[in-house]
Amino acid sequence: MKVKFVEVISLLNLFSNEAFSKCLLKKMKNILSFPFKAIVVICIFFANACCENTEVDHKLPSLTTSDVVDFSAKSAVLSGNVTSDGGDEVTERGFCWGKYPNPSISDSKISNGKGTGSFSSTISDLTPLTPYYVRAYAINIAGTAYGNQVSFTSKTDAISPVVVTHSVLEVKDITAKVSGEVSNATSDGVGTIIRAGVHLWQTNSLGGKFYLGERSSASPGFRFFVDLVGLVYDTRYEYQAFVVSSNGLGSDADNIEDFITGMEPPVSFSFNAFVDGNETCKAFWAGKVITVYIGSSLDDMNSLCSVSVNSSGTSDLVSVPVKKGTYWFKFISSLNSTFLPDPFEYEVTDDVVNNHISLRCYCPPDFANITFSTYVDGNAECHSSWAERSVTISMGDNASSLSAIASIGVGESLTLKIEKGKHWFLISGLDSVQEPFEYEITEDEPFSIRLFCYSI
Repeated sequence: MKVKFVEVISLLNLFSNEAFSKCLLKKMKNILSFPFKAIVVICIFFANACCENTEVDHKLPSLTTSDVVDFSAKSAVLSGNVTSDGGDEVTERGFCWGKYPNPSISDSKISNGKGTGSFSSTISDLTPLTPYYVRAYAINIAGTAYGNQVSFTSKTDAISPVVVTHSVLEVKDITAKVSGEVSNATSDGVGTIIRAGVHLWQTNSLGGKFYLGERSSASPGFRFFVDLVGLVYDTRYEYQAFVVSSNGLGSDADNIEDFITGMEPPVSFSFNAFVDGNETCKAFWAGKVITVYIGSSLDDMNSLCSVSVNSSGTSDLVSVPVKKGTYWFKFISSLNSTFLPDPFEYEVTDDVVNNHISLRCYCPPDFANITFSTYVDGNAECHSSWAERSVTISMGDNASSLSAIASIGVGESLTLKIEKGKHWFLISGLDSVQEPFEYEITEDEPFSIRLFCYSI
């Protein structure tokens, strides 16, 4: 008997199923001697029985996705763990990622072997400063399973510039020139230096330190210079370099340098002398040398310069360097300090006009011989009333500062040397109250005092 083609094909299809074949072989051990048609019928019967008992329930794998902790601007290390294969072999595992939640294998993915256990992969070509979502995946006969979703944001590709503070280049009295440099200038991601300078501090003798703010460079770059102006003389300063990059990052140098400004330069101070008097006085001073002394006090003075008086009663202008400050000045000539100004205190400043002293040379006084005498203008009775009486002569520079210089009795005379010039006099002891009067003495002369009586 011939077997139909359709029956043969069905039989072949049945035998291609592994589970069916195992089941069928058990039931056919003793039926191979049957006629072929009977065998076919039996096989179909057994096949139906076996198919009803060999249906398999396939399950998806189980897996987890670890947090992403190792990542940069361009790459990241992903980790996962297939904890169960679901009963069927995991034929592929890996990661999928994207810029939106719940990525799948239809998005970006990377495979990493098969089977269960932990695994990791490195992904690259990321966009800096971008959020990414990641899930691990595993595939078996049941399909594709995904682990939990994790996320991270890629880092910036910019790096902070590393700046170094250099030693001071130049120091003067109130200025200095300093510099700094970016040591990683050739590294990718540093960017362009858009601002650079130094932080500046001023210290004092007690160890205090005061922040003066930032001093910027006129030409910021990987090597930059800063001109510091307006500093204080003989003062210690500290400075620290800083930079700011176009990538938005900036940094301060780890090291701080210092310097001390120079001493304050002296200013020009001048002296001259002039004679305050007539030709006789000028002749008196002609050829005299006046030495100028300077010091912080009258007990600590040093010679500064000298000026010489000429026959015209003047001197050349002498200029000398003097540091700013307040000093005591004293003047000595061959006449010692006689006829010169008394020592005085004076402040030396930046003011060129005020940095000058004119020495006034006084003349020795010229005296006249003045003979004071008294006489009685009256009769014998008046003469008798003045007997054994005296008058007092007072003299001074003004009416309010008079001092007694002599007392003269009636009929007596007295000669005194008095400096020529105008003076104030007062005669007291008379019967009437007298007022002070001014009188100029120009030469030797008598000075008669009239004594008179009042009528009673």
